[in-house]
Amino acid sequence: MNRYAGQTVLILGATGGLGDAIARSFADQSASLALVGHSRLPEGEFPGAASISRHQADLTDPASVLALRDAVLAAHGRVDVVVNATGCDIRKPLAAHTPDDLRRTLDVNLLGAMLLTQTFLPTVGDGMIVHLGGFADGRLAFPFYSADVASRAGVRAFSEAANRELALAGRRASVLFFSPSPADTDAER
Repeated sequence: MNRYAGQTVLILGATGGLGDAIARSFADQSASLALVGHSRLPEGEFPGAASISRHQADLTDPASVLALRDAVLAAHGRVDVVVNATGCDIRKPLAAHTPDDLRRTLDVNLLGAMLLTQTFLPTVGDGMIVHLGGFADGRLAFPFYSADVASRAGVRAFSEAANRELALAGRRASVLFFSPSPADTDAER
């Protein structure tokens, strides 16, 4: 029943509601966890996890993503699953977005997903990289989410293209885009 026993799962955004819940789910499956936060180390107990390491990383900084890869491989020796539960979600009218707001949203949500995939895809073997985000299929555009939905739709299309490249290369690894239903988290409230 412990499908992820013996596997290492890297979870970015593990300091938030969904990231924490995802980490607990993998811990229940006896996975080794590499938990990542942006501005602080993830905390908490994760009964059932085979092992736990805690890291900080900035997805908008290629050097930080490379350092994360090296630290996780040093701590666990492998990475089988990567879950990207991070995001920048600035909720306001498009006219009120500053150029910095737009750049931050694209840098975290889209460029960050691309850098993360590029850096960790060689390490996951036949595993997977999962990017969370968006409503419905990642293209549902609610008012005040224009920048966010544009970035999430980009991640969705990027994931599709990456999978086609993997198939052409004969690789069994997958890049997935998952749009969870609204959840009762601090960010959603």
